[in-house]
Amino acid sequence: MDPYLSLMNKCGESQALEQATEVHNHLTRSVPNLDVHIHNKILKMYSKCGSMEAAFLVFDEMPRRNLTSWDTMITWRAKNIIDMFTEFKITGLKPDNQMFHDVFAACSVVRDMKEGLLHFNLMVKNYNLPPSMDDYVKVV
Repeated sequence: MDPYLSLMNKCGESQALEQATEVHNHLTRSVPNLDVHIHNKILKMYSKCGSMEAAFLVFDEMPRRNLTSWDTMITWRAKNIIDMFTEFKITGLKPDNQMFHDVFAACSVVRDMKEGLLHFNLMVKNYNLPPSMDDYVKVV
């Protein structure tokens, strides 16, 4: 199993999605009934490769999930939310308070307090959205 784990780490580090898919396919053909630990490694590999679609497919098909499975999916989803918000700002559209609440939640998941406070300040200064008590609660 160690060679597979090494390959999964290398694929994730180099963001080699095509090779990651090959490793995953070969592993599932070679080793019946993968345990949750190996499935979690596959989730991380796909997430690092930037393919949340592939990660969600694996997640949906996992016969058993544990805290690490859920944490991996939530964390990578949160990182995608922050990246998507950055792209959204480039469009010139104005975000609303709910969008900032989603960003605050994502920052909380990835434990990035500075990023959350940065977006809170942007909400007030750049988008002239006066903070409500709910906004303060969400950013905390």
